[in-house]
Amino acid sequence: MNDSGRGRSLQSFFIFIRCETGRASSIGLEVARKKKNLVREMSSISVEWDLLLLVQIESGTDVGREVASLFSDIDGILRTSTVAAFRIWAEGD
Repeated sequence: MNDSGRGRSLQSFFIFIRCETGRASSIGLEVARKKKNLVREMSSISVEWDLLLLVQIESGTDVGREVASLFSDIDGILRTSTVAAFRIWAEGD
């Protein structure tokens, strides 16, 4: 997947976040402010997880380091789970 106009190859990841009760909005805003260059979308979700992030990281980058940097120094995150996504279709293809 290329970042339009820049020619960089980006890898997409979905990150699920479980937060302390009542903290999802404030944690989401803090993550977005901290790494808005990586976070493409964020949604509040229900059931087991509280937030779902779509993150895109330049190919060849240390994914573990980048993902960990999203959450360092943010209190109230109880658990995360990261899933790599490989685009098979998008509108306009």
